[in-house]
Amino acid sequence: STTVTLYLNANRTRSGVGANLYYTPGIPEDPAATTDYSLDVRGGTPPKYTRDLYSVVLNIAHDLGENLSVTSISSGFHSNSTVVTDVDKGPFPILTGIQYFHRLVWSEELRLGTNAGEPVGPGTLQWLVGAFAQGNNPDTLQDNITFIGADPTDPTQTGDPANFAALTTDTVQRHQDYALFGNATYDLGRLSLQAGVRADYNRSSMTDPLWGLRGTQHNLLVMPMFSVSYHFEPEAMAYATVSRG
Repeated sequence: STTVTLYLNANRTRSGVGANLYYTPGIPEDPAATTDYSLDVRGGTPPKYTRDLYSVVLNIAHDLGENLSVTSISSGFHSNSTVVTDVDKGPFPILTGIQYFHRLVWSEELRLGTNAGEPVGPGTLQWLVGAFAQGNNPDTLQDNITFIGADPTDPTQTGDPANFAALTTDTVQRHQDYALFGNATYDLGRLSLQAGVRADYNRSSMTDPLWGLRGTQHNLLVMPMFSVSYHFEPEAMAYATVSRG
């Protein structure tokens, strides 16, 4: 038999002027600020926040026999966000920060194992093996826009794009993780023996194509595990475990 389960999720968020609560205890530049909290924006740059995200998870479980099954778990996540911030917090648009966030995450896990213990010698054996892969790719584009004109109180100057300079960074990250794992449990009466191992490999990189920057790193880690347990009673047991990770 085969069991298929699908999860879908989507979310859209929009906020801007009047959507945030501001702490404004007597701003010197604004004598009218008589309250500590306000929904009105007194800064030179109106704030903005938008986000769209989508995710999906697909779980497929298939019985290969009376006591053997294979399971696949696939997932994906995608999001886009835009944030506009008045960095200097003053009444004029002197320094504005604009950030664009993009993230794409995917993963796949495949498992093969027994559903219950199988008779092996005087005891029973249950085992599981599998593989895992994941990608996590966040990108961040940031613009810091500075007023370089003579008088920020002059609307004709703040309305002229030539009076603003932008400093842009574009960080692109790529992260990949891969793993192989397996474990087995052998039950012999009240005694239970368990052994497992997981090998993880990850690789990460970050670049900024606008500034010609690049860095990478990778790592391989093998994590074994051994455990012994003994059931004195159904509600009482003692165990010891040695593991790395």
